[in-house]
Amino acid sequence: MIYYLDGFGVSTYEDQVLLLHNISKWLKLYGLCVIEVYNPTYWKKVDGRSMKLSEDLLRKYSFDYKTNSFMDTWTSLSEKTSYTQVLQCYSPEEMKDMLGHTDMKIVSIHPGGAMDFEKWEYNPRVSLEECLNYQIVFSK
Repeated sequence: MIYYLDGFGVSTYEDQVLLLHNISKWLKLYGLCVIEVYNPTYWKKVDGRSMKLSEDLLRKYSFDYKTNSFMDTWTSLSEKTSYTQVLQCYSPEEMKDMLGHTDMKIVSIHPGGAMDFEKWEYNPRVSLEECLNYQIVFSK
């Protein structure tokens, strides 16, 4: 089993397809791969949202429509320093397309949760359309 958590989408589409080809080589005949993928639908909705996590720490989300990626920026207010993580987002249809370039097939797709910024609570399970990420399970 291969489990790729929190980070699929750190490069180009072509690089991600190459990674999937490599995963296919690494998997044994009845092996499974689980990849956590960020859902663009969710990240488009939360573009510009921020959370003050402490007196000193601010977290802000933004979405780049041109690259279909979200940015997760953490800022220390006292030190005036920021760190940003950028991750590509892929819809389930885009993941199906990528896997179509390999010899693997989808076994299942499992939606994750989503933050409800109006109620200020995290819902651990929401629909595939509403989730911030989902896990896609595939095999040879």
